This record gives sequence, structure tokens and C-alpha cells, in this order.
Amino acid sequence: MEKEQLDRINELGRAMKTRPLTDAEKAEQARLRAAYLREFRRKLRGESKEQGPSMVQTTLREAASHLKLLGRTAWQGEQLLLDWSAAGFDLCFRADRLTLDCLPYMGVQPVYVLAEIDGRAHRFALDRDRTSLTVEDLGQGAHRLRFIRLSEGGEPLLLTELRLYGPTTTLLPPPPPKERKIVILGDSITAGYGNLSHGQAGEYLTREQDVSVAYSYLTAQALDADYQIVAISGQGVVRNCHGEVGARLFEFFDHRSRSTREPYDHATFTPDAVVINAGTNDAVGKVSAADFEAGVSAFLDRVRSAYPRAHIFWLYGLMGNPYDSVLRALIERRRHTDSAIHYVPIASIGPDPEEIGVHWHPTRKAHVRAADLLTAAVKEALDW
Repeated sequence: MEKEQLDRINELGRAMKTRPLTDAEKAEQARLRAAYLREFRRKLRGESKEQGPSMVQTTLREAASHLKLLGRTAWQGEQLLLDWSAAGFDLCFRADRLTLDCLPYMGVQPVYVLAEIDGRAHRFALDRDRTSLTVEDLGQGAHRLRFIRLSEGGEPLLLTELRLYGPTTTLLPPPPPKERKIVILGDSITAGYGNLSHGQAGEYLTREQDVSVAYSYLTAQALDADYQIVAISGQGVVRNCHGEVGARLFEFFDHRSRSTREPYDHATFTPDAVVINAGTNDAVGKVSAADFEAGVSAFLDRVRSAYPRAHIFWLYGLMGNPYDSVLRALIERRRHTDSAIHYVPIASIGPDPEEIGVHWHPTRKAHVRAADLLTAAVKEALDW
């Protein structure tokens, strides 16, 4: 495919995040993506002849019945769209080698992903040029893949093709759903911003962000729960870290996709617990205590409306706690009529330099501490 055509795919992708595409633009986008896939499949057919008959080749859409989707995901034609932290899928299969392909990732920095097979983690960077990952020497027998997006970014990751190689290759039934479910909402802390960095100096790098070692994902794993992690760095309940309205938590809570802003049907995933970690950016954006309290109260009403039976936990304080007294008093008042709302304060990262990463964000060490605290609070409240 010509560079101009790839640039046009990228241009249309950016446009759809700010406005609805016209019918003509939608048709052009579909035509360009179809052309990309046709060219990609022609290359695959050539590779298939070289590899011999022992190969399974399928689009992600064709393999959908074998996938256990993780987090909030969406389909765009034949492609699986991942634009939330830790969004991805579990897959069981038989093969000695696995290859997964995507459309060119058009972000300024690479997107980092995790391909964990049988508990062994493989981390990959994908970008405009790197559109494929391979894990090989898996050995005979059945295997389990967990594939998730690790780093944030406004650009979607679009997965296209899956190939299996080996003497015996087949897709197996998906893993069963877990009995427990959790939704975790927040900002950069929840997404793991800078959690692999050391010291507050420097700039944000996607290679230093890994949601699989953020408190959000660690808590879901400790609770053995299926999860959704819905978070955007810099955003708040009332205003973002620049004092602007931005993409408020109240709004993107209802989005299935971060990039397309497709509405989300909350009835499709019913959590036992909802965790909210927000307020840091409102404080930086200089939101008054009164306005913050009103925003929190309205958002709690929205979450309770979406999930009438869930326990709701507000985690706060990891990057400072100027709204601590506001949250304590508000949640205590609400508990008179809704005992399934809980406040979980946590000590700030300030005193321990090993907990401070880029832009004063928590490191992996701090995330482990937060996960331990939150896991204990959820277990106690739900008697798990």
C-alpha cells in the first residue's frame, strides 16, 4: 500500500475522534482498510506456501468465538479495536508458533503490548513499521495466550490476523468467565503512567508505562476477577490537569471505545465492585472543594444507576490528598442510605523516593502497595 493511502487511513482515524465521519468518508475508510487487508493477505498466502500445510490462518473476527475478550473492546469490520488499558483477549490453542498482526499503529510513540503464553510474558512494541509479533518454540500440547494493551495513547490498536504453526494447529474453546467481576475507573494512576520510570525528571515514554504492573490490573488479578480498566491520563471528575473540561470521567465512563466514543451498554458486564480513583487532576486544575464535591456526588449517582448492586470504592491519596476531607464527609453521608459505598484513603508516594516516577507518578513499588490495600478493602467489604 502506498504511503499516501496509509496517511489517509491515519487522517480519517484522527478525524473520527473529534467528529462523526461523513458517509463518503466512512466509505473511503472502509475501502482503504479493505485494500490494506487484501494486500496483507496476499503476502500471507505466499508465506503459507513456504510454511507448508500445518498452519491456521484467520482474521480476529473469524476467530471471535474462540476469544475471551478482556476489558472494553470494539469491532471495526474484521479488526479488533483496543484503545483502553489492559484491553485484549485470552485464547487457547494448539501450535508451536503464534503470529499476530495489526494495522500500522499511528501514534507518535510505539504502543506496547503483552503476549503472555502459559504464564510467560513477552513484551512487544508496535508502530507504523512493526505490525506483527511472533512467539515461537512453544512446544507440543495446548497453550493459553493472554494479549493485552500495556501503554496508553489516543490512537486505537487494530488487530487483524492470527496465524498458528506446528505439527498440530487448532483453536480451542475460550476460557470460561470468572465468577467475580470488577470495573476500575480513573486517570493516569489507574493506567500505570510512568510506573516503570525512576525519578520524577524526564518525559512520558510509552515504554515506561505498563498497566500489567499497575494497581488496577494487579488488584483484578489478586481478586481473580474479570475486569474493565477505563482510564485516561490527565482527566478528572470536573476538570482536567490544565483546568479545562477535557474528557471528564463522567463522560468516558459511558464510552465503549476511547477513540470512536461509541456508547457503551453497561448491561453487558455486571461488576461486583467498581473502583474509582480520581481527584488528582481536579486538584491540579484548581477545582474548588464545593465544585469537586458536586461532581463526585453526580458521578456516584451515575455509577450507582449503571450498577445498582455493585460495591463502589473511592481510592484516593496516592499523589496527594487535598480533597480527603471532602470525600470522607460525602461518602460517610451517602453511606446512611447506601452502605455499599466505601472510601479507601491511601498514603501519598511523597515520603519514599523509590515510589516516585516521572512527573511525580507512582512507580511499580507504589502500585503494589496500592493493590494490596485495595484488594484487602474489596475482600473485606464483599466477604471474598
